[in-house]
Amino acid sequence: DPQYQRTTLVAPSGFPLASLGNVNRNRRVTPYAAKATWQLDSSNRIDASFFGDPSRGDMGPQRRTALLRTTTSAFSSLKYGGDNQTVKYEGVLSPSWLVEASVSRAANSITETPSVDAWSVTDTRVTPNVRTGGVGYYEVGNNGVNLQYDVKSTNIFDWAGNHQIRYGLGFEDISYDNTFNYSGPSFTLPDGTQTATGATVNILPDPVYGAIYRVTRAGITNLANTRQHYLDFFVEDTYQIGNHLTIKPGVRYEQQRLIGNQESFTWKNNWAPRLGAIYDPTGTGRMKIYGNWGRFYAKVPNDLAARAMSAEPSVSLVDYFDPQLTQPVPNGVLAAGATNHYLTNSLSAETIDPNSKSSYLDEWVGGFQYELGNDWALGVSYTRRRFGRILEDVGTLPMVDYFLGNVPGANSVEYFLTNPSPSTPVVGAQGYPISFENAIHDYDAVEVTANKHFSHNWALQASYRWSRLYGNYEGFFRNDNG
Repeated sequence: DPQYQRTTLVAPSGFPLASLGNVNRNRRVTPYAAKATWQLDSSNRIDASFFGDPSRGDMGPQRRTALLRTTTSAFSSLKYGGDNQTVKYEGVLSPSWLVEASVSRAANSITETPSVDAWSVTDTRVTPNVRTGGVGYYEVGNNGVNLQYDVKSTNIFDWAGNHQIRYGLGFEDISYDNTFNYSGPSFTLPDGTQTATGATVNILPDPVYGAIYRVTRAGITNLANTRQHYLDFFVEDTYQIGNHLTIKPGVRYEQQRLIGNQESFTWKNNWAPRLGAIYDPTGTGRMKIYGNWGRFYAKVPNDLAARAMSAEPSVSLVDYFDPQLTQPVPNGVLAAGATNHYLTNSLSAETIDPNSKSSYLDEWVGGFQYELGNDWALGVSYTRRRFGRILEDVGTLPMVDYFLGNVPGANSVEYFLTNPSPSTPVVGAQGYPISFENAIHDYDAVEVTANKHFSHNWALQASYRWSRLYGNYEGFFRNDNG
C-alpha cells in the first residue's frame, strides 16, 4: 500500500525563510502485509504473517521549527519504520482442549541525516529570537528488536456448571540500541573533557561582557546498548452457573528485567488479579448487568535502561565568553545572571531504590445492557481508573538548588529511580519544607450506547461519553513526546 505524503509549510511572516514561500515536506511510506495459512487438518492450523512500514523522508523541513532559522541549515532527511513477522499455531487436541502458540519478531529503527553539521544557535538578545545553525539533537541510529514467545491453552470442564479455564505463558527478549548526536563539531569542556557531540547554544545578553554563549545540551558520550527480559503468565476461569450468572476470576503475573550498560534491575512480584461477573435476570441472553475490576502494570520501555541504567554523561549548562566555545566562564564570576557556569548531567547510572516497584493502575467497569426487541441494544456503563503507584526517576535536589549552586552535589543533575511520594527524601531544600506530592491521575467516564442490528436495510451505532481526567501526573507516557 505505497503512500506519498506531502505537507506544505510556510515560514511565519517576518522570518527570513518566508521568502521561500511554500516548502514541501515529502515522505514516502511503503506499508505492506502478507499472510499465509496452512490447514494441516481439520483440527490444526498454522498462520504466518508479515507486515511493516519502511519509510523515507526526503531532505527538507522534517521538523517544522526548521523554517524558523535564517537559512535551510536545519533541513534533514529521515529513514524510519519497522518490519514484523509472526508465526502462530492453533490446535484442537480434544473436544475440550485448545492450544495456541506463537513466535514473533518486531524490528524498528530511525535514522536522521542533517543537511548541515553545525551547532544549533538561538540568539535571545532580540525578539523574536533568531535561530541559526543545524538541527540540534538528532538520532544517528535508533534500533530496536523485540522477540516474543507465547503459548496459551484452554480447557473446558463441567464442574457444578461450565468452566472454561484458560492459562498461558509469555516471554519477550528486547534489545534497543540508541546512538544520538547534537549537530556541529565537538568542543572542549572547562575540565578538559572533549564532547562526543556538537551542541545547542543560547546567546544571552550581559551588561559587562556583551554576550555569553551558553551550551544547554551536549553529549559527553552518545551510545547506549540495552536489553530487556519480560516474563508473564496468567490463569483465568470463565464459570457459567446456569443461564443467569457468569463469573470470570483470574490472575496475571509479570516480571521485568532491564539491563543497561552499567546497571540492571528486576521488578518482580507483580501480581495482577482480575474479577468480573455478568448477571442476566431474564436467563435468555437479552439482558446483562456486569462489573469488572482489574489491576494493570506498566511495562517499562528500554528507554529507561538507556537513560537510567547506562551512564549518559552530558552537559546541561556550560558558559563561554566566545562563540567558538574556547573560553569558558569560570565559576564564581557573575555573568548572564548566574555564578554557576558548568552543570553536567547523569555522569553515572542512576541510583535505583532497591525497594522500588512497578507502576500500576486499578480499573473498575460496571454497566447494564438490554436488547429491545430483535434489533435494538441499549446500554450504559461507568469506568473508573486510579493509579496506585508510579515509578519515576526524580532529581535528588529541588530545582532552585541547581541554579543557586551553593549546595553540595548541585554541580551535576543526578537522578534517583523510585516510587516518589511525600515520604521520598529530598536533599538540600535550603531549609524550606519541599517534598514530592502523591501522583494523582483520576479518570472517570460514563457512556451511553444505542446499537441497531442491520435489518430493514439500515443499521445504527451511537454512543455518548462524558469523561473527566484530573490530577498532577500525566500517566505511563509523557504527553509532550510519547
